Amino acid sequence: MSFQRDQKIVRIENGLLKAVAINGQPSVRLNLFDRMVFYHVPGISIAVIKDGKIVWKRSYGVTNAETKVPVSTETLFQAASISKTVTAVAALRTVEQGLLSLDEDVNPKLTSWKIPENKFTREKKVTLRRLLSHSAGVNQHGFEGYVNKEGVVIPSVVQILNGGASTNSNSIVVNRVPGEEFSYSGGGYTIVQQLLMDIFHLPFSEIINQAVILPVSMERSFFQQPLNAESSANACVGHRSNGAIIEGGRNIYPELAAAGLWTTPSDLAKFAIEVMNAFNGKSNRVLTQQMATEMLTVQMAPYGLGFAIEGKGADLEFYHGGGNEGFRCMLVAYPEKNAGIVIMSNSDNGLQLIAEILRSAAMEYSWPHLSAVKEKIWNKNVSPTVYDQYIGSYSEGSIILTISKVGDKIFASVNSVNNDENSEPPIEIRPESNEIFFDVEVGREIVFTKDGMILDSKMELKKMVF
Repeated sequence: MSFQRDQKIVRIENGLLKAVAINGQPSVRLNLFDRMVFYHVPGISIAVIKDGKIVWKRSYGVTNAETKVPVSTETLFQAASISKTVTAVAALRTVEQGLLSLDEDVNPKLTSWKIPENKFTREKKVTLRRLLSHSAGVNQHGFEGYVNKEGVVIPSVVQILNGGASTNSNSIVVNRVPGEEFSYSGGGYTIVQQLLMDIFHLPFSEIINQAVILPVSMERSFFQQPLNAESSANACVGHRSNGAIIEGGRNIYPELAAAGLWTTPSDLAKFAIEVMNAFNGKSNRVLTQQMATEMLTVQMAPYGLGFAIEGKGADLEFYHGGGNEGFRCMLVAYPEKNAGIVIMSNSDNGLQLIAEILRSAAMEYSWPHLSAVKEKIWNKNVSPTVYDQYIGSYSEGSIILTISKVGDKIFASVNSVNNDENSEPPIEIRPESNEIFFDVEVGREIVFTKDGMILDSKMELKKMVF
């Protein structure tokens, strides 16, 4: 049995798949270590669930590109937005204790701070159900954290909610009618953080410890920012897309509910198993079956209460990704199959590599959704002279996408306006037509227009003129 499991691991490690297969050609299976080098990802840690148990866990690479300390399965990573799922379970447990309601206005329960009333809240109110499903109309998609260095003052939760000079984020407000549309909001989860603190009159970390961490035996999980010296000794530092360590090593996230968890893939796998067991009626240590079912039911597509949801029946899947400065991670689970996987990395490029690992694991274990490889038509009749008109930089918000040409090949790289170090290595794109191109690594589609480009049919970028 052990030999069979080891062979599965070997096949996954050597079976990574790009997002694209060209012109019906068979997909090339890639080696994990080679892809870590390609993406400048120093460290990766993985835990796999089968039949409701962690069947294997492995770690690869180093915690720090300079010190070269090896990653172990006990090494801590920032869970980033996966923190929201643990927060959601704690909040739902509070509902089951009768201290909160899913569908009542949360403002009367907030005592340290109030959601500002405005035209959007006049008729429909902010409720816990809406906050957990990102449908409360609250702003502030995510948080960038605070550089871990001397002299940087970390704001309180109330200061973050109020915004202003003491923070690097916007004031948390309702800017859409609650309950009418999905809009991902880390700001909404920061409201949940203050809500739980006002109800229990305890630090948020203690609330989560009592509600989730201790009952699930998540022994290497801490809602602690920054980490203490003992925990820091076995924790990763974050890395940019070019492999450089982020300033200060690890950003500090006082927005604990939205982004503040330090943990391991094994602990997150334990957490996922507990959610699946509750859903399947096998455990009520944290949630009842009724509440777990509510959690894994789509409220406002694509989210349930804390998790994104896909599929139905045997193919039901709940998942959440995470992205803090220098860290990327993913949790995926199938409650009807009692299976899943957690992958954590210490790099801004981690999601690209994680996607390739997920496709390999999904092929090995016959999981739905994840194993899909896009088939693209590479139109070799498009002349490389066509590429010349597209060379340059394109922008939208904080994103800049740069198109370059080397010989007869055309490349795209994405970076942030705010951080030149956080740029992707140039990735080759290939033409389907004179205007439509695709990324050969992750399958992104670029459609060039008169004034710019459209990325993945979602984001319109304008060509920058210098």
